[in-house]
Amino acid sequence: MISLPRGATGFWDAAAGSPKSTDVLAFRTVVHAAVLEVGGKVEGFEAAGVTPNFHLLMVRTGDDRVGVVCHELLPWLALVQPPDGSLTFRSEPRLAGALHLSAPWRLLDRKTLGTRVNRLDLSTLDRGERDQIAFWQPATLGELLFNWWD
Repeated sequence: MISLPRGATGFWDAAAGSPKSTDVLAFRTVVHAAVLEVGGKVEGFEAAGVTPNFHLLMVRTGDDRVGVVCHELLPWLALVQPPDGSLTFRSEPRLAGALHLSAPWRLLDRKTLGTRVNRLDLSTLDRGERDQIAFWQPATLGELLFNWWD
Protein backbone atom coordinates (compact mmCIF):
# COMPACT_ATOMS: atom_id res chain seq x y z
CA MET A 1 0.00 0.00 0.00
CA ILE A 2 1.33 3.43 -0.95
CA SER A 3 1.40 5.88 1.96
CA LEU A 4 0.85 9.49 0.93
CA PRO A 5 2.62 12.32 2.72
CA ARG A 6 0.91 15.47 3.89
CA GLY A 7 0.37 17.87 0.99
CA ALA A 8 -0.25 15.15 -1.61
CA THR A 9 -3.51 16.76 -2.76
CA GLY A 10 -1.97 20.23 -2.94
CA PHE A 11 -4.21 21.28 -0.04
CA TRP A 12 -3.58 21.39 3.68
CA ASP A 13 -5.29 22.26 6.91
CA ALA A 14 -4.32 25.86 7.74
CA ALA A 15 -4.13 25.00 11.44
CA ALA A 16 -1.35 22.51 10.67
CA GLY A 17 0.70 25.08 8.74
CA SER A 18 1.75 25.19 5.12
CA PRO A 19 3.93 22.35 3.78
CA LYS A 20 7.21 23.26 2.07
CA SER A 21 7.07 23.88 -1.70
CA THR A 22 9.06 21.93 -4.28
CA ASP A 23 12.30 23.52 -5.51
CA VAL A 24 11.19 24.67 -8.98
CA LEU A 25 14.70 25.60 -10.10
CA ALA A 26 15.98 22.13 -9.20
CA PHE A 27 13.06 20.55 -11.13
CA ARG A 28 13.80 22.64 -14.21
CA THR A 29 17.54 21.92 -13.98
CA VAL A 30 17.04 18.14 -13.73
CA VAL A 31 14.63 18.06 -16.67
CA HIS A 32 16.74 20.37 -18.87
CA ALA A 33 19.77 18.11 -18.34
CA ALA A 34 17.73 15.01 -19.25
CA VAL A 35 16.30 16.67 -22.37
CA LEU A 36 19.78 17.65 -23.55
CA GLU A 37 21.00 14.09 -22.93
CA VAL A 38 18.33 12.67 -25.27
CA GLY A 39 18.86 15.37 -27.91
CA GLY A 40 15.56 17.12 -27.26
CA LYS A 41 14.58 20.65 -26.39
CA VAL A 42 12.38 22.34 -23.82
CA GLU A 43 9.45 24.12 -25.47
CA GLY A 44 7.78 25.77 -22.50
CA PHE A 45 7.21 26.02 -18.79
CA GLU A 46 4.02 26.65 -16.82
CA ALA A 47 4.23 27.23 -13.08
CA ALA A 48 1.77 25.81 -10.59
CA GLY A 49 -0.77 28.25 -9.26
CA VAL A 50 -4.05 28.15 -7.43
CA THR A 51 -4.82 25.63 -10.15
CA PRO A 52 -3.16 23.40 -11.33
CA ASN A 53 -1.17 22.13 -8.36
CA PHE A 54 1.77 21.09 -10.53
CA HIS A 55 4.52 22.65 -12.64
CA LEU A 56 4.72 21.60 -16.30
CA LEU A 57 7.69 21.52 -18.67
CA MET A 58 6.83 20.68 -22.27
CA VAL A 59 9.65 19.01 -24.18
CA ARG A 60 10.20 17.75 -27.70
CA THR A 61 12.22 14.65 -28.44
CA GLY A 62 12.33 14.07 -32.18
CA ASP A 63 8.73 14.09 -33.45
CA ASP A 64 7.32 13.45 -29.98
CA ARG A 65 6.07 15.98 -27.43
CA VAL A 66 5.91 15.00 -23.80
CA GLY A 67 5.09 16.90 -20.64
CA VAL A 68 6.99 16.51 -17.42
CA VAL A 69 4.89 17.47 -14.42
CA CYS A 70 6.21 18.15 -10.93
CA HIS A 71 3.96 18.29 -7.88
CA GLU A 72 3.87 21.74 -6.28
CA LEU A 73 4.59 20.44 -2.76
CA LEU A 74 6.23 17.04 -3.26
CA PRO A 75 9.37 16.25 -5.29
CA TRP A 76 7.39 13.79 -7.43
CA LEU A 77 7.42 13.83 -11.23
CA ALA A 78 5.39 12.15 -13.95
CA LEU A 79 5.45 12.03 -17.75
CA VAL A 80 2.26 13.05 -19.55
CA GLN A 81 0.76 13.56 -22.99
CA PRO A 82 0.50 17.27 -23.87
CA PRO A 83 -2.28 18.39 -21.47
CA ASP A 84 -5.71 19.32 -22.80
CA GLY A 85 -7.57 19.99 -19.56
CA SER A 86 -6.76 16.59 -18.14
CA LEU A 87 -3.61 14.53 -17.77
CA THR A 88 -2.87 11.27 -19.55
CA PHE A 89 0.14 9.64 -17.93
CA ARG A 90 2.56 7.92 -20.24
CA SER A 91 5.96 6.36 -20.47
CA GLU A 92 8.92 7.58 -22.47
CA PRO A 93 11.82 5.26 -21.64
CA ARG A 94 14.63 7.39 -23.10
CA LEU A 95 13.62 10.51 -21.23
CA ALA A 96 12.82 8.57 -18.04
CA GLY A 97 16.25 6.94 -18.21
CA ALA A 98 17.94 10.31 -18.63
CA LEU A 99 16.25 11.75 -15.54
CA HIS A 100 19.06 10.96 -13.15
CA LEU A 101 17.03 11.52 -10.02
CA SER A 102 18.34 11.22 -6.52
CA ALA A 103 16.48 11.55 -3.25
CA PRO A 104 14.15 13.22 -2.61
CA TRP A 105 13.10 13.28 -6.31
CA ARG A 106 10.93 10.44 -7.60
CA LEU A 107 9.56 9.67 -11.08
CA LEU A 108 6.20 7.92 -10.80
CA ASP A 109 5.33 5.43 -13.54
CA ARG A 110 1.93 4.89 -15.18
CA LYS A 111 1.21 1.75 -13.20
CA THR A 112 1.82 3.49 -9.87
CA LEU A 113 -0.19 6.55 -10.94
CA GLY A 114 -3.07 4.23 -11.89
CA THR A 115 -3.32 2.86 -8.34
CA ARG A 116 -6.91 3.17 -7.14
CA VAL A 117 -7.44 5.65 -4.29
CA ASN A 118 -9.05 2.96 -2.14
CA ARG A 119 -5.69 1.13 -2.21
CA LEU A 120 -3.76 4.13 -0.83
CA ASP A 121 -2.86 4.84 2.79
CA LEU A 122 -4.36 8.29 3.42
CA SER A 123 -3.84 8.21 7.19
CA THR A 124 -1.12 10.89 7.23
CA LEU A 125 -3.20 13.41 5.29
CA ASP A 126 -4.78 16.16 7.34
CA ARG A 127 -8.50 16.88 7.57
CA GLY A 128 -8.40 19.55 4.85
CA GLU A 129 -6.92 17.07 2.38
CA ARG A 130 -9.36 14.32 3.26
CA ASP A 131 -12.21 16.81 2.78
CA GLN A 132 -10.90 17.67 -0.70
CA ILE A 133 -10.64 13.99 -1.63
CA ALA A 134 -14.23 13.42 -0.48
CA PHE A 135 -15.40 16.41 -2.54
CA TRP A 136 -13.44 15.79 -5.78
CA GLN A 137 -13.52 11.97 -5.58
CA PRO A 138 -10.36 11.16 -7.56
CA ALA A 139 -10.28 7.57 -8.78
CA THR A 140 -6.50 7.12 -8.96
CA LEU A 141 -3.27 8.26 -7.36
CA GLY A 142 -2.48 10.28 -10.50
CA GLU A 143 -5.79 12.17 -10.28
CA LEU A 144 -5.20 12.85 -6.59
CA LEU A 145 -1.60 14.07 -6.96
CA PHE A 146 -1.76 16.14 -10.15
CA ASN A 147 -4.99 18.11 -10.25
CA TRP A 148 -6.84 21.31 -11.09
CA TRP A 149 -8.86 21.39 -7.86
CA ASP A 150 -9.68 24.86 -6.56
